Amino acid sequence: MGTSYRDRIKKPVDIIKQPWLDFQRLIAQVICKLVCSRVKKRARPERIEKVLFIRRNRLGDAVNTLPALQALKLSCPDIEIHVLANKYNSIIYDNSPVVSKVYVIDEKWFLSKLTFFMNPVFKSVQSEKYDMVVGLGGYSSALAQLVLWSKGKYSVGPVSKKDTFYNLFFDQGVKPIEGKDQHHTEDMAALVRAAGFNLSKKLPFPEIKGSETVDNGVIAICPDVNRKQSEYSIENFEILIRQLSQLEFIKKICLFLESEDSKYRKLEKEGVTWVKTDSVKSFIIELSKCQYAISTEGGSAHIASALGLYLVTISGMDHKTYWQPFGKNTSIIERHNNVNDIMPEEIIKQMCLIKDEAI
Repeated sequence: MGTSYRDRIKKPVDIIKQPWLDFQRLIAQVICKLVCSRVKKRARPERIEKVLFIRRNRLGDAVNTLPALQALKLSCPDIEIHVLANKYNSIIYDNSPVVSKVYVIDEKWFLSKLTFFMNPVFKSVQSEKYDMVVGLGGYSSALAQLVLWSKGKYSVGPVSKKDTFYNLFFDQGVKPIEGKDQHHTEDMAALVRAAGFNLSKKLPFPEIKGSETVDNGVIAICPDVNRKQSEYSIENFEILIRQLSQLEFIKKICLFLESEDSKYRKLEKEGVTWVKTDSVKSFIIELSKCQYAISTEGGSAHIASALGLYLVTISGMDHKTYWQPFGKNTSIIERHNNVNDIMPEEIIKQMCLIKDEAI
């Protein structure tokens, strides 16, 4: 129900409507609980040789699944790891050294979730006859359906805190961990551990493949961001770039943008080189040639971290402990709801600190 009864009263009809909706939800939960108590779950196969992991969206979240997959490969080197992803985030798994095969699904095909069972990609997925299918993410009806229609011999995935019919789609349901201040990678690892795999307590840093050559002294600036509260001003970036140009270890400053029409193209007048990339794949290749990166929070920061760059991330969000890039030479500077309170000098200082500590 989420909000209190009083908060849901917006107009006179809600005095009758809201209690009726609450009653319907209660009946549905009771029925679901009765059904769940009588459904016989399949036993986990004794031998696991091939596993399909499903991660639906977001670049950063896809990167955050890699530590669990890498830890699994270290623990069980003979296991074949496949991934079902969407077109947007599949490149992360294409560039992972532990993923053997990637299937790509268009969730908007035909009638979207209503016709998942007809989606042509499942003909190939089902022919693999997976020993196990694991949904990686938070509770989602779409994720539950994707796991169901993959038709593995055993399934694991995130379930709702409340009893819902989608909870029935998993042989092993995993409820969210509450009250723990941990990184998103640990949530993903919890799902893999619930599948019966022993992962190392300390997860490896995510790793994606890029260019084989790195240009020492090149720093990438990635200013584009989706969340308004993390939008660093052009004026602050101009000051930052001028100060970076004075550092002895910085030989070249490259600008990476989501669109050639980005307002941050104005920064070129400060002498930075705009690197044109027309896909996430080309972005990864070109970014991997750099040694350093300064990025606003988002997918670019997670990718830079997974490529092993010396990274400073700037953010106007909170809860950095949960979502910050998970990497060896990374740092995050956060000002909740006012990212422009972060002075360029602070970013420079943090980058120098990361560099010195890594030597």
